[in-house]
Amino acid sequence: MTDRIVVMTGSAGGIGSTIVNAFERNGDAAIGLDLVDGFDIRDPHACRQAAFAILEEHSRIDVLCGNAGVGALGDILAITPTPARGSSTSTCLGSPTSPRP
Repeated sequence: MTDRIVVMTGSAGGIGSTIVNAFERNGDAAIGLDLVDGFDIRDPHACRQAAFAILEEHSRIDVLCGNAGVGALGDILAITPTPARGSSTSTCLGSPTSPRP
């Protein structure tokens, strides 16, 4: 049996995959959710489905690590407010669909 059930958004690379690996090394069950796997933190329906599926399988979520971020590519001077706002909102504040205390 694992110590904790850990859910990690933005888990496919970089900091996210490093954090997932650290949890797993500690004996935790780390469940990664990432856009490259088809999970979009900005989609409320996808968030609900993922939460219900995890709870169905594991009965609990002990740790939620919100690492997902959405970025815009291109000339910084040509980026309009909409993609910039989406990027900073999901990265700095978390998605509006993220659980709140």
